[in-house]
Amino acid sequence: MKIAFLIGTNDIGGAEFVSYHHVLMAYRNGLDVIVLSGTTGKFYDLIKAAGVRIVVVGLCPESKIIEPFLIGCDVVFNCNAGGMMPAVTSLKQKLGFRYLTILHTQIDHIYAQVLKYDQFTDGYYAIHQKIVDSFTSWDGIDARKFMVIPNCVDVDLIDKASHINRSSIRKSFGFTSQDFVIGMITRVAQDKNILDALKIIRQLPITLNAKLLIVGGPSENIQSQNYFKKVNTYIQGDIRLRKIIKITGNLEMEKVYQTMQAFDLGLNCSPSEGLPIALLEMMAAGICCVMPGVGDIPGVLTSRGIVISIRQRYEAREIFADPCYTQQEIHLFVTAISSLYKNTTNIKQLANAARKFICQNRSLKYQEIEFLKFLNGTPNPQPATRNADFQKVSVLMPTRDPNEEWIELAIDSVLKQNYAGEMELVIVNHDSRLSKSSIIKKLAEQKTNPERPVIYHEVDNDTLQFSEVLDVGVSLCSGEIIVRMDHDDIANTRLITTLVNFMFENPQISVCGVQLQFFGAKQLITHHPERVTRQLAANMPNHWFVNHPGVAMRKAALLKVGGYGYTKQGWAEDYHLWCKFLKAGYIIANLPDVLIRYRVYEKEGRRPEGYHEFLAREKKELKIDN
Repeated sequence: MKIAFLIGTNDIGGAEFVSYHHVLMAYRNGLDVIVLSGTTGKFYDLIKAAGVRIVVVGLCPESKIIEPFLIGCDVVFNCNAGGMMPAVTSLKQKLGFRYLTILHTQIDHIYAQVLKYDQFTDGYYAIHQKIVDSFTSWDGIDARKFMVIPNCVDVDLIDKASHINRSSIRKSFGFTSQDFVIGMITRVAQDKNILDALKIIRQLPITLNAKLLIVGGPSENIQSQNYFKKVNTYIQGDIRLRKIIKITGNLEMEKVYQTMQAFDLGLNCSPSEGLPIALLEMMAAGICCVMPGVGDIPGVLTSRGIVISIRQRYEAREIFADPCYTQQEIHLFVTAISSLYKNTTNIKQLANAARKFICQNRSLKYQEIEFLKFLNGTPNPQPATRNADFQKVSVLMPTRDPNEEWIELAIDSVLKQNYAGEMELVIVNHDSRLSKSSIIKKLAEQKTNPERPVIYHEVDNDTLQFSEVLDVGVSLCSGEIIVRMDHDDIANTRLITTLVNFMFENPQISVCGVQLQFFGAKQLITHHPERVTRQLAANMPNHWFVNHPGVAMRKAALLKVGGYGYTKQGWAEDYHLWCKFLKAGYIIANLPDVLIRYRVYEKEGRRPEGYHEFLAREKKELKIDN
């Protein structure tokens, strides 16, 4: 078997560590291996030193650059090279290789890539089960394409390093036997949240005599270098931190394992990682760790260390925020570390349990066997067939000055619906800046295809209310069922099929909503009632009983009530429409299925003056005795 590995920034880090071992596993087992690397760096040097053919092609190469290296490949395995995906997937059909990829986490950036390239991907290697559950339950991606292979470490190499004299290591950094050394093994990069780690150390009681030893340094990219400077500036600006923090810089693997023998406690502060390799390394060395409860960390560390309950960050905006943690989250770390310091017996018990778990469950030998199975056994997915007897569906997506990445993600989530009937996407662009309009139009032209046509329309009249813009969109929809979609939300691949099946089985229902899963600045799942009648809506304490994203409406019924119409004030067009449906005698249904990811912003727009009075008047008109 000939296999090409795609590795992006091939320098330092946990993902790069995993990639390195995958390459060596394949090479040791007689596979014909070539590595296409985005950059040089420490792991590039290690791969080359092992005798493996490795070529630097750049982080975002054109297909003509990489095609000669992929000719004859049976498998192309993407380790962490997102920038190579467009070129590689464009060559898949031409060259006939199987395309596989590893998933370390389900943060938004990775989620977007998976959704975008799923049709080209033959198999996913997930490092823990939560990733599989997330993608298969939410997105409807074929579960047969997944295999879970947990991250593992070289226990033998770590054991070898443990024989070094611990006192001499501590002394080399100026630490005494009285110091409580807290260690981090990490790249010094913003997504690792080093600044909040410094704040945690700064807030520990002086009586702990705590010291922080960061084993690692910046990678070669400019963002990491700049963040490293920021961390150093922060340290130099604080007299106490200058005395208690040491940063080793990037070390060879064996030197890392020797240095961590100086730790009394291990720490990680990343708010988004799936399962840090550094955690497994420290656990294997018998080091008690304190880590945030994100990804699969709770599954590995619970009863073998301390798991801190924080809110996992999924969006880049939150992951790279400064500060990232709230003061309450920082306090949880401070309390846990202080408690462990007072109970050395508990530290030893947790450390012994951690080491035992890693030795029994996370050795590289196990990972190698499973990885070779994955390379040989992933099935090819079968494309969905289309049934012409199903009702035609139009998805209506109004947009105004959207985020380019988010609208592409929204469009892709619509076009990748598993619906077997005829379907179209209608994008109505209203009052966007010229630069944004050109982006939206280009996306529509790129995404349209005979099976899933994309109709793009610009509304030039900027005096129209949003409800009138929606009516323009309705006039462009040729489907018997219209489904609303916002330009920054993400639809489950089962959305259309679920809605159409329900409305086919319930012909008396002309409006049907679904539940939303909020993400971004707020976490929430909606729970709207199964049926909403006119009387029920009139007696409800609020005005929110159906979600507009993902709602399906029979076009004939929508036109019969006059469409969205002119709302005078130009507000609450959705509530105004639901009231029109209810007053006309229709019943609104809500499915219990959570089928839309609804993006919530840090600062939502303020309600205009008179907004609540308008809603109150609409609601009053619902009362049957009026």
